[in-house]
Amino acid sequence: MRILCITPWFPRHRQDQRGNFILDSIESLIDLGHEVTVLITQPWRPRVAGLISKDWVRKKTYKEQFSSKISVYYCYHLSIPRSCFCSFSHWLYRKKVNPILEKLALQYNCQLIHAHTELAGVSAVDVGSKLGLPTVISLHGISTEKKLYLGNTKKLLFEYTLSGASRVVLVGNPLVSFAKKFIKDHGHFRIVHNGFRASLTNVLGARRSWSDKYLRFISVSNLLEGKGVDLNLYALAKLKEMGFSDWIYNIVGDGAERKKLEELVSVLKLNRHVIFLGACDHNEVYEHLSQADIFTLPSYREAFGVAYLEAMSCGLLTIGIEGQGPQEYIEHEKTGLLVPPRDITSLAIYFKSIFESPEKMHKIAEAGKEYVHAHFTWCCHARRLVKIYNELVSE
Repeated sequence: MRILCITPWFPRHRQDQRGNFILDSIESLIDLGHEVTVLITQPWRPRVAGLISKDWVRKKTYKEQFSSKISVYYCYHLSIPRSCFCSFSHWLYRKKVNPILEKLALQYNCQLIHAHTELAGVSAVDVGSKLGLPTVISLHGISTEKKLYLGNTKKLLFEYTLSGASRVVLVGNPLVSFAKKFIKDHGHFRIVHNGFRASLTNVLGARRSWSDKYLRFISVSNLLEGKGVDLNLYALAKLKEMGFSDWIYNIVGDGAERKKLEELVSVLKLNRHVIFLGACDHNEVYEHLSQADIFTLPSYREAFGVAYLEAMSCGLLTIGIEGQGPQEYIEHEKTGLLVPPRDITSLAIYFKSIFESPEKMHKIAEAGKEYVHAHFTWCCHARRLVKIYNELVSE
């Protein structure tokens, strides 16, 4: 099948964290024998005053970093920052992107357009309707930007896009109730989970043991409000008050909340225990995971959570939140641990139980690893996507 993918997210190189799940999804489709062309849409802002490039569309085929079978195109569009004048920015987006998307669909004789995110979905629906091509739109999360859910912006991004798509792919159950708010008919919704990237650090069958000296906690996340890293810190402070101080906590990632979190570490007097490692490339993330025991990220805004999958694939005991995306693959006390949202006391109690029942917790971690390797590889993801594609192309 010949597929045209449009996305605002795509990694600059194989180990880049930004949009690496899009690359993994596409490469898993290629491994099954499908042809994929990618259009990456990026907001354009001049870096040097007075310097404007006329070459707004550039073709790049990544023969070294990525599969030589992927043809990647960049399209730069004007965008007003901070979601100001949304309607005007979206009009500019369609005016710039739609003709390029249409040209690529015809040039590569594509059978289907797959868009990632709502805005890319607008152009996919526009061009798909014009050319008579089926469209698939994947939603990966819920934006906290309130302006997107108002007036004409809401009608365009959600009502028009979700109702106009042939299929809407949601990466986790928490997104289903969210998407149902915008349209009455949701019979074309499908759930397709993301997968984890295989590496030398998460080979199935390789056994691992926890550190004898101290337990090693880790989080991997953008440091944003709602991710729960602050809850970890409060819970670990309680753990220390209970008399358990043989632990360290590595925080991988960066973001707007980092300064507040660093200040909180000082206030809680956890400086000897907590290390901020900053943003890392993907191979570095796996290296840090291989040197940890427990992955904890009590995020209460998590549509799916590839980071949890990656931790489980490496054999870490993984802690998530009840009712959020990780509940798709974490069964409490069987493949991982689930705690109530924003419940610091419960989180601290589970941290304590890890020290008190290490054998039990280690077995849970091993069961989690086996489960995700059986059900959440990128190959599993691609087969589910292809099933949806076949529904549309055969119609």
